[in-house]
Amino acid sequence: MCVSQEILNLRGLKRVFVEDLGSSPIISLNGRACHHLGMVLKARPGEEVLLMDRRGRRARALVEEIKKGFVCLKIQEKVSLPIRSEVELVVLQALLKNPSNDYLIQRLSELGVTCIAFFEAKRGICKWNSEKLSERHSHWDGVAVRAYLQCDRYAPISIKGPFLDAEEAAKYYRDSEGLKLVFHERASTGVKEILRPKEAREAKRAILAVGPEGGFTQEEIELFMDLGFVPTCIGPRILKAESVAMVAASIMQYEMGDLNGLDR
Repeated sequence: MCVSQEILNLRGLKRVFVEDLGSSPIISLNGRACHHLGMVLKARPGEEVLLMDRRGRRARALVEEIKKGFVCLKIQEKVSLPIRSEVELVVLQALLKNPSNDYLIQRLSELGVTCIAFFEAKRGICKWNSEKLSERHSHWDGVAVRAYLQCDRYAPISIKGPFLDAEEAAKYYRDSEGLKLVFHERASTGVKEILRPKEAREAKRAILAVGPEGGFTQEEIELFMDLGFVPTCIGPRILKAESVAMVAASIMQYEMGDLNGLDR
């Protein structure tokens, strides 16, 4: 099925993020959203835009008034949402050196990953800074929102963490159903073989654990295995940590999700 004309028309509208569309027909913007609409997107009174909120709801809205630090919009109609992917993809990612984390959030958003959960790995270059956690989360949330506006996903990617180490991250998902994989270059079973059984491809959730720049320690790999994760690798080449997450998510989305068609 081809992408509908309605969706194509919506893609032509300037997009604005709001926390909550609510039920009122009038939306007032200030702060960052106001600056983005007026100064970055150069919207003008009488122009129609697409509002998108954190819950994935969308609406066509008319710009009624623009003043310094203030924009007033009137909702014209609520619009249908993109179809949610059939598979829930979760990436447990060892914290990387910036700006690799930002880049990964953007790319995994485009690939339809539901959630990315960061944890501190033993061989990781980057460590959590407790004094800057709030600042970092706010920054990552902004990255996720901008990616959400650009790639037409159902809702912004969820970002979890900080998990203090691999054990805490793995235990958090210990009782989760679905396919659970830990990627490392010493694994003897390739992901192609893992996905060969029909029941694996038909799983509704896949949780993918990916290590840091220096790779997982043997202790971390065994910890994941003890908590139900299956060790696997992508192939004979050694990939960068962020590349592993993107390739793995792409494979899962193709085999289990919506990367193999245009149904909307």
